[in-house]
Amino acid sequence: MSSSIETLLECVRPFLRGEFQSIDENLPSLIGVLQSVGAREYWHKHCNFLQHLVDIYRILNLWKTPHSVCLCDLFHLAYSNSYVNLAIIDPSIGHEVVHRHVGHEAEALIHLFCVVPRQLLIHDDLLCQYSDKELVQHLAQSEISHLDIGKRALTIVEDEVVRTLEVKVED
Repeated sequence: MSSSIETLLECVRPFLRGEFQSIDENLPSLIGVLQSVGAREYWHKHCNFLQHLVDIYRILNLWKTPHSVCLCDLFHLAYSNSYVNLAIIDPSIGHEVVHRHVGHEAEALIHLFCVVPRQLLIHDDLLCQYSDKELVQHLAQSEISHLDIGKRALTIVEDEVVRTLEVKVED
């Protein structure tokens, strides 16, 4: 087994085994907070909401994303948002409670994530600014970037940085 695959397995193994304390000593208690407010009781596309939060945390953690961003994901619906009317933390005490659990930087990111007017941003400011031709070109560039992910640890495509894991494919 190549060393890059062994390294990848070492990073993934605690998630597979549910050994969250070895990933972050506070992760089990943070998951406990989410369980206590009923995150497992809500459905999110293909799984319960708690599983969705942990799955995205796992992806961000494996990509070596800053810790505050990983924590932002874990609580990203703490206050509801413009697409989903589901505040899993009581809004009257939410900021204080979330801040106490994840710290100032992550709480600020969570707040921004929840208050950004996505409908306006995505539909009015982004989508309506592109012609169909430009949108097709950008989607094609995105596809090229996506296909290139397995080739290098860091790919730079026209000012776009894509974090990836180095994967060696043996014939």
